[in-house]
Amino acid sequence: MTLFGMEMWERFSFYGMQAILLIYLYYEVSRRLADVGSGTDHHRFLRCLRMTLDGAWEAPAERKRCGGAD
Repeated sequence: MTLFGMEMWERFSFYGMQAILLIYLYYEVSRRLADVGSGTDHHRFLRCLRMTLDGAWEAPAERKRCGGAD
């Protein structure tokens, strides 16, 4: 297999896994939000999701503030 073939296969695998992950996350979040379980479970799940998103939002600003590379 040539270097070009290896690179194409790597990109195909990476973007394919990204798509599978997004589909999984979409259905998992939809299932959990539609679930009629206890309210505490929903709040805990949403709090964890919110903390993850807040961290991803603030990470570039923190890296810039600490003098890291962009």
